[in-house]
Amino acid sequence: MITALGVTLLAWHLRTRHIDFLTPKGVELPPEDFGTDLAAGSASLQPPIAQGPKPANPIAAVEKEPEKPEIPEISDADLGDLDSSPGLDTYRQFAKNNDPDRLSLLSSTLQTRGEFQRALLALERIIDSGKASPEELIETGLGIAALTPTLPRWNVDPTSETQLTLEIGIPRSVDDPIKNATLELATLIRKHSGNQLDIIPKINSAETDTPVEDPPIALWFSTTGDEPVSSTVLTMKPSGDEAELLNELSLAAFQTIRSHLAKEGYSLPPPLQATGGDLLTLQITRLMWRDFARSLYRIPGEPEPPAEELSEDGN
Repeated sequence: MITALGVTLLAWHLRTRHIDFLTPKGVELPPEDFGTDLAAGSASLQPPIAQGPKPANPIAAVEKEPEKPEIPEISDADLGDLDSSPGLDTYRQFAKNNDPDRLSLLSSTLQTRGEFQRALLALERIIDSGKASPEELIETGLGIAALTPTLPRWNVDPTSETQLTLEIGIPRSVDDPIKNATLELATLIRKHSGNQLDIIPKINSAETDTPVEDPPIALWFSTTGDEPVSSTVLTMKPSGDEAELLNELSLAAFQTIRSHLAKEGYSLPPPLQATGGDLLTLQITRLMWRDFARSLYRIPGEPEPPAEELSEDGN
């Protein structure tokens, strides 16, 4: 079988080896032309790559966000004299020379060292230094809210509290909602001042011939004594909702204190959009309460008392 197949293939090869199966009969083909350009290697069909437009780099086209500078580490000198008791304005000088990020790192470092009172003071410097963004103010407020309940009152001597009168003026008879809200506000301020301030609530009411429904309420602070000194008076229009009354009074108190401190040289950022209670308790520091009370009792022309804390640890 194999032998027969071989003989057949050999015979086919011998008969057809001179036959041209590729060229059609009766058709004349032009001579082959490889083209002068190709033969000479001309580059006229395409410019050199070096002279053509450069392809776009999709990675380079994406604008990189500027890298945030690394926060310098906290040194032992930055921590201050940990063997001494801090004052309310400890780290005020540090806050003048550093941004909120570094104050936050300072607070975290102090917490790891178990210095929680100093850690709270570092957070408060973010609030009262006037440099924080709204996001930083919110984050710092949360940190203050977490630390404050774990610490003792700043002032444990009732005899050293500074008395201030919380004045409420209303052109109508006094009812229980306004009494309760005023008393609660006075208690709130005393607590969040670190028991530095003894707030005495006082409601000044007066009946009018033509009673007005939900009349405006005036709020201000004053010193005690025969010749009281008052803060700016702020007038507000209550919503009429008893449950909202404390929040509205707290917001009025917050605005009054900030306005007064601004006149005393405080540089404060725009206030957050928050409840009056949160603003009053988390965005007014114990140092701000102290400076507010001191300024009301200061004799006109008398210089500001020296910051005793700067002599302790330089911060």
